[in-house]
Amino acid sequence: MARFGAAKTVLIGLENRTQIFKEIHHGQDTQWTANRIIALLKDGYAAVAIDDTGLGGGVTDRVMEWRRDHNVNKSVFAYNAGAAPEQSHTVDFVNLRAESYWALREILREPSLRIVDSDELFQQLASLKYRYTSGGKVAIESKDEMLKRGIKSPDEADALCLAVYAMLKTRQAPRVIKTQGKGMDSWILAPELSTARQPF
Repeated sequence: MARFGAAKTVLIGLENRTQIFKEIHHGQDTQWTANRIIALLKDGYAAVAIDDTGLGGGVTDRVMEWRRDHNVNKSVFAYNAGAAPEQSHTVDFVNLRAESYWALREILREPSLRIVDSDELFQQLASLKYRYTSGGKVAIESKDEMLKRGIKSPDEADALCLAVYAMLKTRQAPRVIKTQGKGMDSWILAPELSTARQPF
C-alpha cells in the first residue's frame, strides 16, 4: 500500500479494451485512497478490485462499508496475488498472480488490448520473467526477485494486470480503473462491451 515516501499509487483505466486513463500519486494515506475509489464509484464506475493483502485490507473494508451503508450495487473484489488460481486451464499456475499475468500475456498476444501510455509501462511489462517450477507450474517472478536483478517494483504493469483481471471478472461493468502501490492494487472496472461512454 503506497502511503508515504517513494512508494506510489497508480490508477489505470480501461474501456473497450483500451487504456484511457492513468494517475500516479505519492504520499496519500489509506483513507485518501479509499475516498478516491468511492468518488470514482459514485461517478459511474461499476466495480473495484483491491489487493487485499497488507494495508490494502483497510481500503477494502472502507469501500465495502460505504457500499453497505449506502446500499450501493457495486462489485468489490478483494484480490490476493498469493491465492490459488481461480479457474481451470491447460496451464497450471502457482498462484493467482501468475494466472492473472498469463491472462494479460494472452490478451496482448491476440492482440486485443490497446495500450496508450509512456515507455515506463512497456519497460515494466518487458522486464517480467516467468519460469516453470519442478511441479510443472508457471510462476511469475516476485518483486523481491526483480529487485535482486536491479529492477524496481513494476507498479504500472501490476496495475494493468489487475485492470485486465477485473475486466475479465465483470464484463458487464461500465468502466475500469485501478490503483496500485506497494502491497495494494485497486481496480474500478469497465466493460469491454460497453456502448455508452460516461463522463469521467
